[in-house]
Amino acid sequence: DDFYQRGEGEIAAILDLVDSRQLPLARGRALDFGCGVGRLTQALARHFDAVDGVDISPSMVSAARLWNQFGNRVSYHVNPSDDLALFADNSFDFIYSSIVLQHVRPQYVEKYIAEFMRILRPGGVLLFQMPSTPRMNSLGIRVRFMPERMRVNYVSRRASYHGVMEIHWIHRRKMVRLLRRLGAVVEEVQHDHSVPDIRSCRYCVRKPGRTQRSWGIHQRRRAA
Repeated sequence: DDFYQRGEGEIAAILDLVDSRQLPLARGRALDFGCGVGRLTQALARHFDAVDGVDISPSMVSAARLWNQFGNRVSYHVNPSDDLALFADNSFDFIYSSIVLQHVRPQYVEKYIAEFMRILRPGGVLLFQMPSTPRMNSLGIRVRFMPERMRVNYVSRRASYHGVMEIHWIHRRKMVRLLRRLGAVVEEVQHDHSVPDIRSCRYCVRKPGRTQRSWGIHQRRRAA
């Protein structure tokens, strides 16, 4: 349906961005971090031989498994931990995350990005979105500067009635410094408009090293 078709369009655009940077991307294994019901995981499976989706919500993962159209080429995982220890080092050629890290406190975002770099294969590509400096009328910045007791009460009330989630951010310069400290090659930083009223960036980074070509079904098609 249209929900999944929009996911296919998003992934096609993201992979076009990677191609435009002339980054050699093996099409072996990909990770969708914060997969929800698997919209982007399913889209990634059209371009990679194997795809893993990971999410904190058991109900979301159950729904994703129910709607899986690619059999054992796609695996879904519930991960309530603040790390990605369920994956070995150098496991993925491509990692993607959009509109997910903004709901994670910055200290944990930094841990997850370190984990992304650990599980990314040499030559692999990481692409993710993260707010940089919210506009002054956004919910996140208004809540951030409330007194502690008022902030807790406000967020609790709003969440009860409207399902509001607090939005966090890391400034672009700080994020780039973090990525470089972790050994990433920052290929491109773009302004991102996926969330209204939030100044966001989309980061495209590469793990140094030689890409290990995968000769699965998608790599063979591209070589033909």
